[in-house]
Amino acid sequence: MGDLLKRQTWQAGLAELVGTLFLALAALLTPAPYTALAVGLTLAAFVYALGDISGCNVNPAVTLGLVVTRRLPPAVGVLYLAAQLAGAALARLLAPLIAPLPPYAAATPAGEIVGVGFLVLTVLAVSTKFVPKSGSGVAIGAALLAGLLTTRGVLNPAIALAMGLGGTAALWAPLAGALVFGPLALLYLPSSDKKPAPSTHTTSVNARGSSVVRPWRPAATSRSSHRPRTSSPITFTARRK
Repeated sequence: MGDLLKRQTWQAGLAELVGTLFLALAALLTPAPYTALAVGLTLAAFVYALGDISGCNVNPAVTLGLVVTRRLPPAVGVLYLAAQLAGAALARLLAPLIAPLPPYAAATPAGEIVGVGFLVLTVLAVSTKFVPKSGSGVAIGAALLAGLLTTRGVLNPAIALAMGLGGTAALWAPLAGALVFGPLALLYLPSSDKKPAPSTHTTSVNARGSSVVRPWRPAATSRSSHRPRTSSPITFTARRK
């Protein structure tokens, strides 16, 4: 069980690296005014592609928001942050081989803070099942698109580093936004979701019993261990003659 848990955790980290890589490439290579659309669609697609593996954070601000609201274990959060930074660095190396990179500009600190609120609040709503899993990619991708169009910010510290904006508000302001809007979401989340998941593992357990870290399927909402699990929801009774 321990080896399986470790393998799933590292698979989740690799998924975060791959997702961040392609999200950063979309941000670096798509010319304005289509950048926000490309980034939003990329995130929506990868939520469906990688959601069951890692939750598809692909953003240090989102990861921080999930950690401070206890949707993600801190140790897994550190792994995700390292993977996201590695994916962004790899994108920075690959992007110039595909097309010349234009100069990038950062939004105001207030714009970055407010913009990341669109994304963090939506991810937390999805994580508590306010949004069905079938609509998770649409909701999260649309939230990122709305935040980008509204504030003209980067809204992702990893992508800010890939753009060479490490010395600007694009690096720290999204993290500050996660610290603001993450706890704010707790004011309207159900009280049962404020409690840590009753699990002996360091990762969340989804409804199917897997130990894969999936923030929108917390263990608190899993099937109760005190109720016997049947192989089928349909029961049959013998026909009397």
